[in-house]
Amino acid sequence: MEADLSNIALSKEVEKASARIKNYVYRTPLRPSIQLSKVTDANVFLKMESQQITGSFKVRGAFNKVLKYSERNTQHFKDAKFFTASSGNHGLAMTLALKTLGKGAVVYVTENCSEAKEKSLLLRGAELRKFGSDCVLTELESQRAAKEENGVYISPYNDADVMAGQGTLAVEMLEDCKDLDAVFVTVGGGGLIGGVSAYLKHCNPSIQVIGCSPVNSNCMEQSVKAGKQFDIVNEDTLSDGSAGNIEIPTVTFPVCQRNIDRWVNVTEKEISAAMFLLLDVHHQIVEGAAGCALACFLKVSKEYAGKNVAVVLCGSNVPTNVMKHIVNSHT
Repeated sequence: MEADLSNIALSKEVEKASARIKNYVYRTPLRPSIQLSKVTDANVFLKMESQQITGSFKVRGAFNKVLKYSERNTQHFKDAKFFTASSGNHGLAMTLALKTLGKGAVVYVTENCSEAKEKSLLLRGAELRKFGSDCVLTELESQRAAKEENGVYISPYNDADVMAGQGTLAVEMLEDCKDLDAVFVTVGGGGLIGGVSAYLKHCNPSIQVIGCSPVNSNCMEQSVKAGKQFDIVNEDTLSDGSAGNIEIPTVTFPVCQRNIDRWVNVTEKEISAAMFLLLDVHHQIVEGAAGCALACFLKVSKEYAGKNVAVVLCGSNVPTNVMKHIVNSHT
């Protein structure tokens, strides 16, 4: 039986997830930005998932999935071997969630996964396996291995429980600012914006949800605009956490179709400038996917003057050499 992916059903799952994971993840601040508000004439708030326990929002979905699975499959959970695929952040999250419950994780990453994320995965105890240059190929190989080794595969986004877990940050945002007018979220596989948008739209349909993507890699945007999922040619991007193609079909696609009000694209230079701005003004190091959301807001900020705007800073796991290059490029 397929999961009910309507906004009302998803929002109920988000609320359950919020209660389920609250003792395992950080409640991150919705930080007002005086500087950005002054520059843009909007009331700007930064959702600081960059300060989350693994440096990324992904831990929300991972804990919700693992805890829910353990509740419903107690005996099988004890004996199961878990597999996932990740550009880094979901792997870190799954490794922590499973380790917390006494289990290990087999994490498949792309061949071009950053050395920093590899080290973090190994440090947390993941069994690391490399395969492919595109996220979808890596995911398919992880699924194949899980089946061959009688394991359980958990997708980084193509899972209703993972999507509901990611949506829990929207619960916190509305608790901290009930009058939000617009929320900017970077889109990869759609798990984050899917859960967030379903909850926001259920609570207040007038909240505008803006999907943010780099020009170099915007598979979900192109698929939504075409009315069907398909693979695209992706180029390298600083927003590596959102890059690559998406599994077909994915549960997030219809949710994105229904709930994303507009799309904004940004260049690598714009992402880099936003990352530097956050470091320079707020003394916050964020990864490219977080910089992408801020860059998208800054690109269209004139349209949101006088509005309450939240920008989701989804993570902070950026290699030192990348951050060094960005600083050197803007000083």
